[in-house]
Amino acid sequence: LYEPLRIGTAKPDWQDSNTPHHMFDRMKVPQDFSCAAYRKEVEQLVHDIWQRGATPLFVGGSGFYLRSLFFPTENVDPQDIPLPYGPEINLWDALFAIDPDRALKIPRNDLYRITRALTIWHATGIKPSLNSPLFKPLAPTVLLFLTRDRADLYNRINNRVDAMLKAGWQQEIVPLMGTQWQSFIMRKKLIGYDDLISFFLSDAGTQNLSDTIAIIKQRTRNYAKRQETYSRMLERELLAVANTNSSSALQLHRLNLTSMDVDLYIKRLLAQVNEL
Repeated sequence: LYEPLRIGTAKPDWQDSNTPHHMFDRMKVPQDFSCAAYRKEVEQLVHDIWQRGATPLFVGGSGFYLRSLFFPTENVDPQDIPLPYGPEINLWDALFAIDPDRALKIPRNDLYRITRALTIWHATGIKPSLNSPLFKPLAPTVLLFLTRDRADLYNRINNRVDAMLKAGWQQEIVPLMGTQWQSFIMRKKLIGYDDLISFFLSDAGTQNLSDTIAIIKQRTRNYAKRQETYSRMLERELLAVANTNSSSALQLHRLNLTSMDVDLYIKRLLAQVNEL
């Protein structure tokens, strides 16, 4: 989404591609882009793509944004509704006092979901645990979860971090220092970007750069593990909906790129897609 963040997000060379790409460089300034805003914009894009006789293909991205394509989120912006808590108040404890059922499902350090739950409560007066999501997919969907064996995945992550640094990741960050992007990146805790900014601000030496790189790799591996957990949760949630509604408009597949013959799987998948 964010225009100046290129190498550290593995952004493809989308402008020179023969295939039209969308939603890249959408944000020219450092500000949040909610799941509700994302779905609204994507819905219009999907209709535009259909009118061209093409099929929209979603690749990568955050699990929260992917989920919003099936379960629309409350159009509540935390920035529009300041929470009535001072810095001395622990937000998880505040949520627990209001809605223990929801609080117990959120880790104490997940500030994003804690803040959103509190925002929904103060905006609507409805406990977040009672605010059940409505299943409203944009279209019949084939959803493919890509996985790898853990050792293979971690090795690729380590190599990718090295490749991004070699491609000039540090040089990409330098122009962002001292701008609004710096504070935005640190607030969002964008993996790798915030670590390198902290390194630049520490006036550290080469050895500490090695330590920073090791931290980036470790945090990325941890993030990949959380992504896997989230994808499993989303898969169970969607399977429950599909079974309840006896829906053939939602197909779920899981592909292990380490152990499966990808070409054969893609042929089989395309045959299933053509039956939709």
